[in-house]
Amino acid sequence: MRIELGLPNLLQSLADSKVTGGLALFDRENEQMGSLTFADGQVAACRAGSLGGEAAFYQLFERPVPGTFIFTSQS
Repeated sequence: MRIELGLPNLLQSLADSKVTGGLALFDRENEQMGSLTFADGQVAACRAGSLGGEAAFYQLFERPVPGTFIFTSQS
């Protein structure tokens, strides 16, 4: 089953769930294009290529690409 979920909706869902863990974002070629770390639903860190922090976060929205994600929960 294929589910279409945009990045804003995914981030909102993770925030609403107050999760702690790591989100890895992959493009269609399965290359990692970014990562976000969550602490109690809040973005604690973000990477996109050589960028980090806010610049990386905004880069993920400015250049969206179809792909997949993996969320790894931490207790």
